[in-house]
Amino acid sequence: MLAEMGQATPLEKPGLISSIQHRLTPKGIEERPRTFVDQIEEIVQRRVQAIPAFHGRELHVRADPAGVVRFQFDDQDYQSANDIPNLTARQLIADSIEEWEEIT
Repeated sequence: MLAEMGQATPLEKPGLISSIQHRLTPKGIEERPRTFVDQIEEIVQRRVQAIPAFHGRELHVRADPAGVVRFQFDDQDYQSANDIPNLTARQLIADSIEEWEEIT
């Protein structure tokens, strides 16, 4: 009967990090897949931490409920990164997107 079903692929043993993350995820709550917007947001936040002038300020890249990418800078929402009045914030977002493109 097993021969009729075909050869089973061996199960991969989970890595240490994925095992820890799985254990830390609350039961009953499924983790949603990370989107490219989530990945870019992570890069933006890492870069924001490295710029002293940005401490205490907020810069975010997020998707709205319809999936459209939005930008937020100091509690103001923008449809485009080019609409953000702060040149450093615009450049940081551009650099973050460029980094994301290089790693994907």
